[in-house]
Amino acid sequence: MPVEICRRFDAEPGSVGEARRLLLEVEDCMVPAAFESLQLVVSELVTNVIRHSRLGKEAWIGVRVTVSEAAVRGEISEPTGGFEVPQVSAPAPDRAPGGWGLYLVDRSVDRWGVVREESSRVWFEIDLPDRTGEGS
Repeated sequence: MPVEICRRFDAEPGSVGEARRLLLEVEDCMVPAAFESLQLVVSELVTNVIRHSRLGKEAWIGVRVTVSEAAVRGEISEPTGGFEVPQVSAPAPDRAPGGWGLYLVDRSVDRWGVVREESSRVWFEIDLPDRTGEGS
């Protein structure tokens, strides 16, 4: 049976750590490598919303994660609809530090995308290995 966690956070830097702590509720539902990818992706996407969306003090960031036997699906949402679909590429080596977030997200998940409506949602999926040992 799928396990789901969902919470809204204030649009402030401290929420990145809070979102990572929320993920501990699903840690036992997946293999360690998948959980590490989940932590990285959620951290990067929440950080990206905080840094690049023009959210006011009363704004929120939503985090929803669903773990099934086959995959982890996550959504990071914000109320403004302002997240653009970026072109993802590795930052140039001579560039100032930073800028690796969406590149790392792209390399850490199996699928991802952006849904823009009245609000924006960045969704991602991480496939999980068969834990039954069948087909190995």
